[in-house]
Amino acid sequence: MRPTVLACCAAALLAHANCLAVVLPRAQGPLTLCDFSTEEAVARWTGLPCERTEVDGKPALRFTFPRWEEGANQWPAVYLSYEDGKGFAATDWSHYADLALEVRIDGEQTGDLAIELRDTAGQNGYALHHDVEPGRANRIVMSLDDAAAEAKLEHIQQIVLYASQPKHTYTVTVSAIQLLPGERPPLATFDLAYPNYRGLIFPRVNRVEVDVTLQPEEYDLTPADLRLELTCRGQGEQVAGRTGFTQSSARLAVRTRDLPAGAVSVTAKVTGRDAQALGERTWALRKFTPDEVSKTSVYIDEHNNTIVDGKPFFPLGWYGGGSVSQAAEIADSPFNCILDYGTNGKPKADMLAYLDMLHEKGLKLIYCLNDVYPGATYYAESGWEGVKGNEAIADAVVAAYRDHPALLAWYLNDERPKSMAPKMREYYERIRDADPNHPCYIVLCTMPELKYFLDTTDVMGVDPYPVPQSPVTRVSDWMEWANTATGGRMPTWLVPQAFAWYQHHPPGSDRARIPTEQDLRTGRAPTYEEGRCMAYLALAHGAKGLIYWCYYNMRVLPQYEEMWGWMKRIGEEVKALSPVLLSPEDLGPVPESGDTIPIRNGANWVMSPDSSIHTKLKRCDGRLYLIAVNAAREPYEAAFDVGHALLPEVDVMFEGRKASAQGRELTDHFEPLAVHVYDVGKGG
Repeated sequence: MRPTVLACCAAALLAHANCLAVVLPRAQGPLTLCDFSTEEAVARWTGLPCERTEVDGKPALRFTFPRWEEGANQWPAVYLSYEDGKGFAATDWSHYADLALEVRIDGEQTGDLAIELRDTAGQNGYALHHDVEPGRANRIVMSLDDAAAEAKLEHIQQIVLYASQPKHTYTVTVSAIQLLPGERPPLATFDLAYPNYRGLIFPRVNRVEVDVTLQPEEYDLTPADLRLELTCRGQGEQVAGRTGFTQSSARLAVRTRDLPAGAVSVTAKVTGRDAQALGERTWALRKFTPDEVSKTSVYIDEHNNTIVDGKPFFPLGWYGGGSVSQAAEIADSPFNCILDYGTNGKPKADMLAYLDMLHEKGLKLIYCLNDVYPGATYYAESGWEGVKGNEAIADAVVAAYRDHPALLAWYLNDERPKSMAPKMREYYERIRDADPNHPCYIVLCTMPELKYFLDTTDVMGVDPYPVPQSPVTRVSDWMEWANTATGGRMPTWLVPQAFAWYQHHPPGSDRARIPTEQDLRTGRAPTYEEGRCMAYLALAHGAKGLIYWCYYNMRVLPQYEEMWGWMKRIGEEVKALSPVLLSPEDLGPVPESGDTIPIRNGANWVMSPDSSIHTKLKRCDGRLYLIAVNAAREPYEAAFDVGHALLPEVDVMFEGRKASAQGRELTDHFEPLAVHVYDVGKGG
């Protein structure tokens, strides 16, 4: 049978901090960074008092973390600066894979130790926390690939060892701080670009796409020495394609319309000039029929849009606490879904009645299974409806509610650490197999760890809460982390901030209390301008859903009435824009006049030089729409090159005014944190 082949070679992906490889040439052996053999070497550590000691006959560093009390330093620490090699042996760590150290603590209680790497002394960098167990040597290994998220590995200037609000006094002994070389990476890394959802090939797409990234230098090869083959087999039929490499990455697509429905085996293979296989990967996929698609209640399509009952759906919702009255308030608004904590605490009959109420009011529920993940203890004693054990409870809950029309997705993971990724993969696979009709959703807060959870979910979530301590661009930064980690192969639903940090400091605080001046200075809730800016920053960077955290916190803020009013205005705007946001015609950012043209970097768009204005141009039903966000706290005059001739005036949506245009250029004024959405009109 004659195959139909689509093939294209892409330029090597631009490096992003969370997907860096060890810089070549790789280090060939470990490097001891710190020498504790002399009093002079120990004296270079500052902060807490340090002393020289020995462990198993080897020199070591010893210091004590004092128990934290109100008013004391929350982060007691010791510091070692590079100081042109006087402090530690090397400032360029980019040729190594890991930082390793051996740690012991005195006493009988576990103690917290964080290792922080800084590329500028005195400025926060990348930190890794570790629970140190007493009575034994604890080997701590930090991935420098992860550390590259927040520290320039080629210019490490300071090492910090600290604890966060120590609950008791404990003494720490540190020895053998080393850089470790990485293993040789595989010649080829394979990623399935499509299908992007549960290995399902949908009828209207009917293709398989694979991305391959090479490390030919490690094997004394060049891209020109290699070829990529992609073979799809099903029910005795086969289609295949091949292409060569001109650079270090390639994408190959093969049409599958000639394959029968059902199981499909896909193998991607990199071969040398002699046709010998040098690397390969196989996926077990399934080709869906139109009838199977029609029976799938909720799924993710090839554009990473959520499809509900056959129609595109933009999730716009809130975290809640299961309150019927609060759910009713949310239902009487532009928002369309809710994610309730504690749903497993409701009796089954009450939960079914609650789901009926949500369905009647037009709300979808993201059902929280985050309390019965492997190792959770929330229902260890009480169980659920007579069922005991997390695995049995999860299975029973899914069986009880999976057919309810109010169900949108299953929530499996709320900020679990990367150490749990293998268990969370097993958990996801069990829920996925138990309910093929609804996707799974997770939320993470440590950006370098997203890559460890890609096979534990169908939808990625991130929850940047920047106000008031960080720039609002934390939202766009985290969206780009997610875009890069997923490679555009799954949607990201962002969790915007709708609470005040002071509600959680100190832990156990009365969330409804009247804030002090200090509370407002260090932990206030977002303003309308910040809230609107953050929402549109997420949308401009490709968010496929917005689930706000959280309604029950906002509900007890002194400014609730005012805040809920403007939150609903933002919701009305996003709801009105949903057809645009769900349009597959994403044209990326537009350049400001004089800027370089934006380019696509894998699944992402890159604009240079940097600007405080973040943009996204979309086409929907033949019309162009431009989202433009000023992320700066200063006013800005912008001129955009939209790429085609404009009318002299362009409608500014939601503002009842028009912006000036001349030729291809649209000009407008932006107040601090301002957002403008333009209906640009018909575009070529």
